[in-house]
Amino acid sequence: MPPSVEATTLETEPVKPNRYVVLPPTGGEVAWSAPFDPTGLPNDCRYFSDVFRQLDDLAGGNGLTVYLTWSTSYLPSCDERTVVFLLGDEWCRFPAYSDKVLAVFKVFGTRPTHLSTVPFRLDALTISSVLQRVRVAAKRVDGLPAKARWLAKGGHRPVIKTLPVGSGHTLDCDYIPWDSRSIDIAFLGSVAHGNSGLRNRLPLKSPKQLARGQMMDGLKEVARRRPELTIAAEALGGFHAAMASDAESYSRTLADTRIALVPRGTNVETFRFYEAHRAGCVIVADRMPDNGIYTESSFVTVDRWADLPVIIEKLLPPVTGGSSDTSGRAHGRLLHEMTRERWQTGLHGDVVGRRAATTVVTALSGLRPN
Repeated sequence: MPPSVEATTLETEPVKPNRYVVLPPTGGEVAWSAPFDPTGLPNDCRYFSDVFRQLDDLAGGNGLTVYLTWSTSYLPSCDERTVVFLLGDEWCRFPAYSDKVLAVFKVFGTRPTHLSTVPFRLDALTISSVLQRVRVAAKRVDGLPAKARWLAKGGHRPVIKTLPVGSGHTLDCDYIPWDSRSIDIAFLGSVAHGNSGLRNRLPLKSPKQLARGQMMDGLKEVARRRPELTIAAEALGGFHAAMASDAESYSRTLADTRIALVPRGTNVETFRFYEAHRAGCVIVADRMPDNGIYTESSFVTVDRWADLPVIIEKLLPPVTGGSSDTSGRAHGRLLHEMTRERWQTGLHGDVVGRRAATTVVTALSGLRPN
């Protein structure tokens, strides 16, 4: 658990309420206050509403303006009492306002990790990942002036912290013990990009298409070898179609799943990783970045999705002697408990909010009174 934070304001400052504003990608401003209704807003807002609630409980009354935004270039206002939660920037850019605010909490961070999560082999996935990294480098150029200004501030520079992606699409459901779940393996998501543009006509597929195609091949082999297993694998039309599908049905399916497959998307960090943690699934996933958020003790890392049948045999060994092989499934059951613990103590929005509050209060303590 992060260190506890008591509700804090600067002793030299009068108490002023914080102001919270959501800046949707479609434009406009939406005021946030608890309880918050995210209807019509990106699904990320469900998770970050928990973050904001904890932040306001523990660092409220400091006159902060807190933005939840998807833009690296625009804020309606910014000063030394502005806090930014920046989502969706898979290019890992430095935001243009990074030197003008108190703190930036950024999903995907500002340091690209695309190649560090790909085992080096002379194959299509490695080549595609290298090309993707080149594209990321080109996209990051427009953030270099802001990075230079931020570095020039030395010890007085604003705080920039990497955020978890969050659980965007799931709701809390009744808990089902691992042994009582009716679905053995699930992958609920897209395999292709879900468009008919140039990307899907290129001879070399994207890292997402390659990894998820290999995962589906491995899953088909599991189904061939183990026809008694219940497998849910619904390939939807694309990422946005997957996110727009019924949240309650999606959540209930995950809550009733033993093993959730989490292949990479455009970025290796995906909502599904957090959604599966929230549901208490045993997670089989690609390598994750070494950025302090991920701990491999709570999930099974796969370097080659062709190895999926072997992994499944270890987690769900076949029934022997006409009865359940309870000892053989002990490893899966342990991982299930570790996944639930990791969600509650490290990845839940409340925990992320408390950590953000610690950072904000520390940063405020360095400000001179107005």
